[in-house]
Amino acid sequence: MKFKILNLSLILASALLFSRPLCAQLSKSSLIIGGTLAHYDRSGKFSDIIGFYKYPVDPGVELLYQYQVSNAFFVGAGINYQLGRIANWDGQVDRFRFREISVPLFGKLKFTQSNNKNFFAVVGFSPGKMVSVDWESPAKGTGWDSVDKKYDTHYSDKDSFADILFGLGLSIPAFHHHEFAAIPYLKYRVNDNWVGYARDNFFYGIKLSYQLNLKGNEKK
Repeated sequence: MKFKILNLSLILASALLFSRPLCAQLSKSSLIIGGTLAHYDRSGKFSDIIGFYKYPVDPGVELLYQYQVSNAFFVGAGINYQLGRIANWDGQVDRFRFREISVPLFGKLKFTQSNNKNFFAVVGFSPGKMVSVDWESPAKGTGWDSVDKKYDTHYSDKDSFADILFGLGLSIPAFHHHEFAAIPYLKYRVNDNWVGYARDNFFYGIKLSYQLNLKGNEKK
């Protein structure tokens, strides 16, 4: 079923949120609002055609719920919306602008603390769906023309994907119950949609986030 993995992730995220009594959850819970900057590498060759994306970096936003399992280990889930661009030359020159939505599921391990700073590692799994894409190729004169997807051999109706994430981060408490974090990350797309022919499975970026530790969640 097309959205089976995505629906299962939504169920797991809901279970994480509602499986414990609310007062107990709030004592060890956090809300995280973050922004992302992501770069997708092409799978083919570079072109010097004007308008060919050379090193695109695109923004995204996410909202996460995090639960403290122990002094050093946390789990969480949420929702992410990401913009992306890729240009590729592999038999033909194409460029894409796409929008993706995903459901991140993650575990976080704090492993050192120094001068009120926390260093941590994050591992996650994010199933999702490409919600829209603009596909263009060079025009005969100048500029770029839209490609009619249904007549191209690369196109299919597959728009789902799944990513594995690994990141190393630094968090700094700002004041009581608040902290800021930066997480450089690497992702591997284990299951891609049809645009995957134009990009590499590995991509990377950085997450910048604000975390609100809910009432009773004291720092260890």
